[in-house]
Amino acid sequence: MHLDLNSTPPSADEIGHERIRVQAEIRSVRLRDSLVTAFIIVSVSALLGLAVFWATRNLRYAGMAAAIFPLIGACLSVFGVITAAGFRSTTKQMIELNHRLIALNPISENSRDDVPALCKKYPAVARYVERVQNSNRDITNGELATFWELDASTAGRHMKGWEMRGGEALPDPTVVKTVDWYFDFLSPFAYLQFQQFQRLPRNIRLIFKPVLFAGILNHWQSKGPAELPTKRTFTYRYVTWLGRRHGIPLRMPPAHPFPPLKPLRLALALDCNPDAIGEIFNFIWAEGRNPDDPEEFSALAKRLGVRDAAGSISRQTVKDQLRRNTDEAIGRGVFGVPTACIDGELFWGFDATDMLVEYLRNAEMFKEPEMRRVTNLPLGAQRKE
Repeated sequence: MHLDLNSTPPSADEIGHERIRVQAEIRSVRLRDSLVTAFIIVSVSALLGLAVFWATRNLRYAGMAAAIFPLIGACLSVFGVITAAGFRSTTKQMIELNHRLIALNPISENSRDDVPALCKKYPAVARYVERVQNSNRDITNGELATFWELDASTAGRHMKGWEMRGGEALPDPTVVKTVDWYFDFLSPFAYLQFQQFQRLPRNIRLIFKPVLFAGILNHWQSKGPAELPTKRTFTYRYVTWLGRRHGIPLRMPPAHPFPPLKPLRLALALDCNPDAIGEIFNFIWAEGRNPDDPEEFSALAKRLGVRDAAGSISRQTVKDQLRRNTDEAIGRGVFGVPTACIDGELFWGFDATDMLVEYLRNAEMFKEPEMRRVTNLPLGAQRKE
């Protein structure tokens, strides 16, 4: 039972209906298996009866009986193969159905102690559990398995900060790919994509790289969505709809765009700790607060345990790192945020999350004929200045 932790949990009625459906499917498989078994028994009995008939009817038919016995043996062998294949298929199906049924059952008393610890490690799990509790039902075994899967994954350990020590990523032998993620807290799409990172495969490491979106726009001499009046209105409506569509809490801040330097530098001052980045995103986009307001920024810093926030974000090393990140992004061809960069390939925007996940599982996808063709597609016309 795989769930999106940011989606709306299924209700008790939905789980009950699913349990009834699985139980009905189990009964159907059992009935089908019984009918197939009865058919095979009747067929084998008929063949054996025919063999006995030809062998005992008359000695004159002895030669015919000798000819038909190999045919009967072959038929019995075919029935044996069919029976074995059907048994294996039915057994596998029954195991899968029973696992699905177990996943729909409430967790046992022995497993309840795991939930608070997982909630403490992962804000997404805590929010999901709170929504389940508000619906007056217990956590199911399938939901707990999803929590465990996140806890066991490399991506999950990285988001907890286990692989971050003083800003350096520690080597992990299970990691085979590194994803550089360029983002600006100014972007609601970056917030939405951050909430989807539990979908990434286990064998990747995320490197969080705050950048100044305005610097990227200036380099490419382009405008942001909020700088075009009609696009601004559409974008705000679209991200609101996207949040609802994916079950991600989203509340626009009091004004947008806002100056993002403070939260960007704060994230860098905290060594881009994934938990800190998540809290900053939630502060701005889940709670709809203004990080540029002095009082609000102080509240955010206090939440993150930063005593001297003003001094932390004023350090020259922090300022230089933000500039280096932005220059690095531009040098790699990044033209918007959020952008994930892996193997020199760019995946821009929240809408490209599915494409990123597929590429991480199949790095050969861009070598397909049509992908190669569109990669080098010539310009048909150019707009005049």
